[in-house]
Amino acid sequence: MSTKIILTTIDNGHRAEDIAEKLLKEKLAACVSIVPIMSHYWWRGKIERSEEFEIRIKTKEKLVDTVLRRIKQLHNYELPVIDVINVEKSSEGEEKWIDEVTK
Repeated sequence: MSTKIILTTIDNGHRAEDIAEKLLKEKLAACVSIVPIMSHYWWRGKIERSEEFEIRIKTKEKLVDTVLRRIKQLHNYELPVIDVINVEKSSEGEEKWIDEVTK
């Protein structure tokens, strides 16, 4: 098994919590962290700035495509940015735990 971290941002803490809860209840994630951030980015020809919430989702490789589809269903952005990060090494027992708590 290979651990993956999926990152996305959203504009509202309640929406972030809703996504986290759904992914956990559907056994698509072992852990979801929500972190307030300040984002600076290009959008429609100008630099924008906004307070957002980064959602960090820990899951296993075989669930990545399902998690991506689910995030897109739940997200309210016109263009949700969703990145998948490969975890090179995890703490002892972490992969086993992720495998046990997800489908």
